[in-house]
Amino acid sequence: MKKAVRMFLIIFGIAIIIEFGLFNFRHWESRFFKHIEPTYILKLSEGIYNNGDGTFTILPDSEQIITIENINQDVKNIRMNLSVIEPDWINTFSSNILISDEGNEHYYNAGQHLTVNGDARTMVERIHTFGNLNNMKIQLNLDPYTKIVFNDISFNQRVPLSLSLGRFIVVFSILSLFYLFKSKSKIYQAKLPERLKKIVVWGIILVQITIFTGICGTNPAIMHGQYDHFKEYPKLAVAFTKGNLYLDDEPSKGLMELSNPYDSQLRIEKDVDYLWDYVYFEGKYYVYFGAGPVLLYYLPYYLVTGNELPNYIAIIFSLILFIIFTHLLLLKIAEKYFPKIPFPLPSLLSVVTVFSSGAFYIAHKPDSYSVPIITGLAFMTMGVYFWLDSKEKERIHNGKVIFGSFCMAFVLFCRPQLILMAFVAIPLFWQELCTLKTNGKNRLSFTLALLPFLILGLILAYYNYARFGSPFDFGANYNLTTNDMTRRGIEFDRNFDGFFKYLIELPIISNVFPFLHPTIFHSNYIGLTIYESTYGGLFTSNIILLINLFVFKIKNLFRRKELYYTCLVLLISGLIIVFMDIQMAGILQRYFSDFAFFFFLSAVLLLYAIFDKYADKKWITFVYFMVFILGLLSIGYNFLFFLITDQTNISIHNPDLYYNLYSVLQWWR
Repeated sequence: MKKAVRMFLIIFGIAIIIEFGLFNFRHWESRFFKHIEPTYILKLSEGIYNNGDGTFTILPDSEQIITIENINQDVKNIRMNLSVIEPDWINTFSSNILISDEGNEHYYNAGQHLTVNGDARTMVERIHTFGNLNNMKIQLNLDPYTKIVFNDISFNQRVPLSLSLGRFIVVFSILSLFYLFKSKSKIYQAKLPERLKKIVVWGIILVQITIFTGICGTNPAIMHGQYDHFKEYPKLAVAFTKGNLYLDDEPSKGLMELSNPYDSQLRIEKDVDYLWDYVYFEGKYYVYFGAGPVLLYYLPYYLVTGNELPNYIAIIFSLILFIIFTHLLLLKIAEKYFPKIPFPLPSLLSVVTVFSSGAFYIAHKPDSYSVPIITGLAFMTMGVYFWLDSKEKERIHNGKVIFGSFCMAFVLFCRPQLILMAFVAIPLFWQELCTLKTNGKNRLSFTLALLPFLILGLILAYYNYARFGSPFDFGANYNLTTNDMTRRGIEFDRNFDGFFKYLIELPIISNVFPFLHPTIFHSNYIGLTIYESTYGGLFTSNIILLINLFVFKIKNLFRRKELYYTCLVLLISGLIIVFMDIQMAGILQRYFSDFAFFFFLSAVLLLYAIFDKYADKKWITFVYFMVFILGLLSIGYNFLFFLITDQTNISIHNPDLYYNLYSVLQWWR
């Protein structure tokens, strides 16, 4: 115990040194820069008009260049004391830096500098020249009539010390985890009392819930639903109170008179009014999202308050359920089938699975599209957990199996493709299924397990039939979107692009903030591909999932063969969902959430089998440590989704947070 306390104190000291030293090395470096004599000449181009009151206005159709001549000294950095005052919504501005030096008589473009308005940390830029700097031009990239305050430009200035408590806590936490999960750590042999174990597990769960709910509240544009198609669920709740399955919104006459209302180009050509991404069918507007979240969240809230429930609140509730039951499920599997696994590993893999199965992406973008996905994931996970928990030593607990089936059947009302998870019941309950003829108790349990599927299935079939004339028509094909989905069909050639983008494309990661960048879409598919920016395939971005490629090799490591066949069901189901998403919808980042959990749960089972089989080998602790490293990489990769610059990113809607992270994370700039 004393040794552990001493190590954490050492780690605390190292974290302080890293914060003051490494993360602020520009400050310490700048202390040794030579003083620059202000003998240079500064000129402003005609496009930067002096208002005479200390401010300047950018004029149209003119160059906006600051020229500094006759510097002729050893320059290491430049400080541009310049900020925008009008318009007040400008948070950042860029400028191109052109220099001439001892090695280059003519100007060359040295790079682009980004200034966060009013942030002194970003006013200083390190520069690298061939010998002494002779002359410099700073080309501003500002819109006409922008008003700026320009105080001065100076060289070799001391960079201010920039300390971040959050960054320090993250570094301290990561170093502590490295110590805890190192290959020879005693944590793998620790035998905690059950009460203490539960406290640790629920502590980890609460930390993860806090992080995810906090992320949900960082984007005001999504939180307040500024787009009309983010309000489909609240509108459906209102419709249900009136006994209607269609929305109150009336389609325009122009839309109803179109020869093909699902032709997006025709709608644009005829300039008709319509509701984007709503279902239009036989003169009425509908919602193609599953109605489960409406029944669960939106309708009760509307009946009690008379107001619309914001989507992010519904997502927070479903995220909480998903986080809790992912942890409980992975712990239950370990306790039930793999008793030799050290206590910390199920919690570690639970954290990785939650972060990497699309839940963090949903948390950073909690819009209406994400509601049915995360709610479906939550109830899917609950269903598997209660099914497993129902398997007691000599009997099946009927109450738990019924509730598990209800949760799984409810998935159909949220995200129908996730219902493929229900097929894991076949290998998990294989022994019980084989005794149905001879065991009356098992027959009763089987019948009770099917009952929720029958009841909810009939309700859903009627809901679909009443809207679209078929019990199997969920209405997604009548969506007013970018393409005519009624004629989309199935094209085998779509799979080449789709499987590559979804599973094996390499992510584009750089050392330039925000670090994770959208991949480039190359295709020789002749036809319309529905595509939004993606950021790397699931397997190549989460290397821990590559264990799934060795599923056949690991078969003999399973003590219980039903778990091996559960892996096969998960992998096949995941691939089927990838195929369905490619064919029915397209290639979109949020659809990774449809299948990622299947592959992660399979990977966890395979890792459990290895851990359990070789628990007595000395080298297994090195495997534990490598799993920790790969898990940490997956968490890091998925965290970067918080920073990506898509259409509703925080750089636009919460710039203070975004550019504070920019300054804190890109500490070497």
